[in-house]
Amino acid sequence: MAIRARDLLTLTTLPTPSYVRMYYNLQPSTASAPSVPATNPPPSPWTTIEPSYAEGSTNTLYTVMLTAYGSVSFEYGPVQKSSSYEAAKTAYNKAVNATTVANLADAAAKGLIKFSKSDPGHLAGGAAGRIWFQLDSNGNTIGIKYSTGAAWTSYTLMADQILVPGTVGSVQIKGDALNFWEATGFKINAGEVRGSTIISPSSTNPEEQIELSNNQLTVTRSDIDGPYSSLSIGGANGDSITLLDPNNSLKVGIYGDNGDAYFAGSLDSPDLRLNGDPVTNLLGALPQGIIAKWEKWSDWHQAGSAEIGVAELYSDRLLVDHIYRIVFDGLMRAATPGDVIRMSLRARESSPDDPATVSSAMLNLADYPTSGTQFHRVHFETIHRPLGRTSFLFTMKNQTANRAINLYARGVTPAVAYIEDLGKRDYNVGNDRGVSTLAGGTPFASGGSSGSDDTAATHTKIYSPIWKKVWHGSSTSVTDTLHHGYYGGVRRYSMVGFGGTMASDLSGATVLKAEIYLVNEHWWGSTGTAYLSPSNAASAPANVDNSGGVTTSSGWPKGGGRWVPINWGVSSRAVTIGNGAPASNEAYGKFVWGSPQLRLTYRK
Repeated sequence: MAIRARDLLTLTTLPTPSYVRMYYNLQPSTASAPSVPATNPPPSPWTTIEPSYAEGSTNTLYTVMLTAYGSVSFEYGPVQKSSSYEAAKTAYNKAVNATTVANLADAAAKGLIKFSKSDPGHLAGGAAGRIWFQLDSNGNTIGIKYSTGAAWTSYTLMADQILVPGTVGSVQIKGDALNFWEATGFKINAGEVRGSTIISPSSTNPEEQIELSNNQLTVTRSDIDGPYSSLSIGGANGDSITLLDPNNSLKVGIYGDNGDAYFAGSLDSPDLRLNGDPVTNLLGALPQGIIAKWEKWSDWHQAGSAEIGVAELYSDRLLVDHIYRIVFDGLMRAATPGDVIRMSLRARESSPDDPATVSSAMLNLADYPTSGTQFHRVHFETIHRPLGRTSFLFTMKNQTANRAINLYARGVTPAVAYIEDLGKRDYNVGNDRGVSTLAGGTPFASGGSSGSDDTAATHTKIYSPIWKKVWHGSSTSVTDTLHHGYYGGVRRYSMVGFGGTMASDLSGATVLKAEIYLVNEHWWGSTGTAYLSPSNAASAPANVDNSGGVTTSSGWPKGGGRWVPINWGVSSRAVTIGNGAPASNEAYGKFVWGSPQLRLTYRK
């Protein structure tokens, strides 16, 4: 017999549910919906008791169905909002709205609600309950007050949702959203506040305020001439900061348009620089005045034809690059009128603790013939450049014969000797130098010096850049700042080349000192360390030159400019910025594009 049709049916035996149970979770509407429970029974706040709707409640009721199989197996259905609870909440809100409208109409008819600019007065008989909507001159509500029958008190309005339609849109307060055209209040607590203009006026002077607008912070003060800006940061104009005392007198002024600054009081800094040079170095180059002194108020020992010492001068502050004047001034007396008094200056520059003696090297001498009165005022001085710590000794003797001479130092004629610091010797005088010359004259006899003069002079020149290049990883298109160090996984270098007359200036010269000037724009930290090296590149190379010896300058502050000594040869033409810097954020920095200068001191 032929088969006309066929079908397959799979039968599965399902366990019989032991019980089915509904659980409820009532929580604030602003909270996220609860997850499906994972345990039987579910944890709190899930409960089997269905809560009733409380008038005015804004909560949301969630439900979940549990089906249990035996004593172990169970499953939950999806978490859902309770439709009956939501319906009750909606019905209540509609009833409240209807009641509110009806009550307001009835209250207005009975005089319980008043809209006016001025006080409408209280209900007759001193009854409480009148509501006063305060209006401004334009008819806008600026306040709500409640009458106690004898006095007005502030009225607090609370609502879950407020919708206020207007010509410019709607003012909405719902959930965590607040959109408004204008608001008046006392306090805002927020993680972020945005606005085109934020103004904080003075409570005592209407002309004074703090304003934040157009990316600019402005502090406005006023005096007899009216309002003026005492602080301005950001915006299109240059920044300026002025700090005033309680009497509005200027104490500190910093002006970004020209970089000027003013301080009425003291300015203390452990590292104060002027054009990149430490002020201590600049002051140290100035004359320091008298640094060692000797005085004598009584007669000294007699000397004959043998030389004896009179006064020794010594100082720990002698500097090899300074010039000193060594002076003796005193009244001398010879036992025999006409005798010649010889004064000598001797020095010892070996051991710092050993004094000079009458056998030490002679720096200078002078003879002083006495007059018929036996006296002669001796003023004896020498200009000297010490080689180090030096002891200076003034001596005297009778150059004529072995007869007595002595220092005549009395109360009105004291003798004095001193060392005067004339300041740092500066031979950067161009062609201002001395040469040996006969000046057209004829010498008496031959035999004079035939050696040549040392006509070399020391020069200091400042050179400006002729090219710059920045390596930002593989990119060389950066032209805003001079990059240095490492940041964001990218190595950064800069090179600055100098030219002008440098090649001819250094031809045959000896470089004594080289300094590079840079102004910092940014460091990763509050300070940074600059890594600099010289290069012979006469033009911008394709690849950065890291062959030169590295010089470091640490403790460089943000925004600070300084001169940094750097190795430099007669063939050097450029500086590499960032050579040797470690691969860490601490070495990351930027320097002002237009700031580099090179200062060379050379002898030629």
